[in-house]
Amino acid sequence: MLVDQTTTYNNRGSSLDDVHLDTMTDFDSLEKETKRRIIHTHLPFQCIPSQHMEKKGKTIFVNRNPKDRHVSQYVFFKKMFGTPPDYSWDQYFQEMVINDTFMSGWFNYTREMVSAVEKYSNVIHVLFEDLKLNQTAEIKRIADFLEVPYTNKLINEIADKCEFDKLKTNKLDGTAEYAKDNKSTLFRKGIIGDWKNWFTVAENEQFDEMYKREMKDVSMSFIYEDPSGK
Repeated sequence: MLVDQTTTYNNRGSSLDDVHLDTMTDFDSLEKETKRRIIHTHLPFQCIPSQHMEKKGKTIFVNRNPKDRHVSQYVFFKKMFGTPPDYSWDQYFQEMVINDTFMSGWFNYTREMVSAVEKYSNVIHVLFEDLKLNQTAEIKRIADFLEVPYTNKLINEIADKCEFDKLKTNKLDGTAEYAKDNKSTLFRKGIIGDWKNWFTVAENEQFDEMYKREMKDVSMSFIYEDPSGK
């Protein structure tokens, strides 16, 4: 909405092949794009095309507290074709949280991206929790980073349109074709702290120890509970 200067819901992202670098096959379509290009990826920073950085392309690194992020990813996987119906949270915790090798592993991925934020002026870090708790301020920060014009009216309208439940109802995305029930897998609860309904006390303690060890030299902090109690 900031890039297109409109609060109209659009179909950017309605096909993953058009916007998702991980699955994209037709790169010629990018050359033909007349609008400012917005490309999504889960790839580690080391895999981002070098010319993107050399030519000062903008990169917005979106992150979330890792406990809620793991719960979200588990539910996402459960809904997708190829995931066994009996795939349990306990299995996921051991294979994906403790083993932590998927897509280079969350800790490696985050350390690399935080380093890039500190090194390059064309990379910023945006946290899901900050967008939830300080929405207009974060949208303005993104607009300033993208160097797009805005008014307070536009920012407030974007904040309203991007309220989680409204996005869940109105935003088109391309995940439904890969889901078992043919419904979007991107939007679930959109809250802070749902991890407490999934992590056992032992799992939480195990993860906290792992986090301290893996992130001891990284300047990074997360919000794990909504201060409003919601």
